[in-house]
Amino acid sequence: MIINSTIISNNLFFRAELASFLAPAVGQLESKWKLCYNALASGWEPKIFHRNCDNKTHTVTIIGKSANVFGGYTDIPWESPSSGTWGETLNAFIFFLKESERLPPFKCFAKDKSKAIYKSSGYGPIFGEDTGLHICSKFSQGRAEAKVTISESYSVPAEVNDKYNVLAGTAAACFLHDNYEVFYLA
Repeated sequence: MIINSTIISNNLFFRAELASFLAPAVGQLESKWKLCYNALASGWEPKIFHRNCDNKTHTVTIIGKSANVFGGYTDIPWESPSSGTWGETLNAFIFFLKESERLPPFKCFAKDKSKAIYKSSGYGPIFGEDTGLHICSKFSQGRAEAKVTISESYSVPAEVNDKYNVLAGTAAACFLHDNYEVFYLA
């Protein structure tokens, strides 16, 4: 998999796990992904994400927060209607990457196709309902905040005991992440 992510670029384990997660979704292990958005480089405003990533299919969002790396994949395009709308697909998933003996990397599949992703000009990528993985429009210290839980729209692997704190490693309703990037299948 060719993905030039600043978040996972130096970690061969993360790169291999993400490649294994994406291969069944895109039908190939050797795939090339092109960057459409990097929050640190481009700016944290949702309008920049939408300007660069709207109407692109097969996107993967990678979020870094300390030692935790997580994100989501969707096969349907992002859009930026002013009044939000749901994107319907069963091919979306949320993933978690961390080198830990306690919990291996995992992915959570969309189980409610009607609420797989949420598209709105006021937000960055949103996977699942309000309690799901989403980049808030609220800003702090010049960065967008994020809320992260595994929402009811997604399955939860049996080994995950705490769907509210597992992805970011925090119980905070909103937190600052280090960076997030979005790539599309080129």
